[in-house]
Amino acid sequence: MGITLEKDNFSITNSAGDLKFSLDRRMPHILYNIPGVLSIPTVLGADPNATYVNRTDEFILINNSTITDQNYFLMPFYTINGGVSDSGAYVVSGTGSTIVRVIRQPSTGLLLGSSIITTVVESGVLKIVCKNNFDRQGYNTIEGDAIVNLAYRVYYGRFK
Repeated sequence: MGITLEKDNFSITNSAGDLKFSLDRRMPHILYNIPGVLSIPTVLGADPNATYVNRTDEFILINNSTITDQNYFLMPFYTINGGVSDSGAYVVSGTGSTIVRVIRQPSTGLLLGSSIITTVVESGVLKIVCKNNFDRQGYNTIEGDAIVNLAYRVYYGRFK
């Protein structure tokens, strides 16, 4: 293994001469650490008798021109209270999408709908998106349409 020290740079190689570390490589930097709490409303809150719902709820965490959808990394963590993914006091990873609500017909168990959250990066905006889909055609009674409270901490970073 070798260490090479130069003005404004150093590098480390293994015994075969393969580069293992260099300041020339882009390094990860966490730019934002965003904590907060939000409440995801019920699917049928606006219309308890709705037959069909296809709604997207967006919760903006930060709106800043330094947020970019290029060369970024995201590490979201949630504590979920309510819904099918209730984590109690435990913190869960929010990487990818998380189903937070399942709506069923009580007597048959038939799946009528769900709510899925995803942390999304767009140019200038970091947000949590909840997609709600529900179709009860022919069923009057449902279960599972509960308010979901989400405590979050999202780390946003880029390679510089």
